[in-house]
Amino acid sequence: MTRKALKFFNVVVFIVLSHSTASHGSELRHSFWEVAAKAAGVSVTDLYAIALQESGMRWDDGTFRPWPWTLVVNGPSTQTFRYASQEETVRALNRLVSHGITNVDVGLMQVNLKYNGNAYVKSPADLVEPRTNVIVATHVLKATLKAASTKRQGIGHYHSRTPWRSEKYADRVNHYSQKLAYVYQR
Repeated sequence: MTRKALKFFNVVVFIVLSHSTASHGSELRHSFWEVAAKAAGVSVTDLYAIALQESGMRWDDGTFRPWPWTLVVNGPSTQTFRYASQEETVRALNRLVSHGITNVDVGLMQVNLKYNGNAYVKSPADLVEPRTNVIVATHVLKATLKAASTKRQGIGHYHSRTPWRSEKYADRVNHYSQKLAYVYQR
């Protein structure tokens, strides 16, 4: 895809997502998740299942949903940080980047700043915005699906190219997706 086509695609998806209702669980139909999933070429339950696997947590209302203000610092001792707001997350991410730490997974879809984020956004802080994060993730996912021989492999490669990690990840995403599909199709 050319830069011009990619820019047009981003604008169209952003406009559609901006006017859709953000949802969770059984309310995926007609949500920004459904639009983004179509852009990535996967089912809405698969896309949301990836978000659950990447940043899912139990909320105060008892539901298990992705948490948008999540950062995972990768390295010898991987650390997960959850913040109370977008502003707090941006400050923390900017601190990490100012110290030269870029192997950081950001937001709902845990887009890796070092390997993927810089190719799609002007500033690392852009990845903290939920819709931007999902849009970037759809580009990454679409590329992994295109390079893979099966959808399962492509979903696994969203997380890792290491076979055992990829397979374990795809299994967990599939588990969430099957549960969501049952509710989504009702």
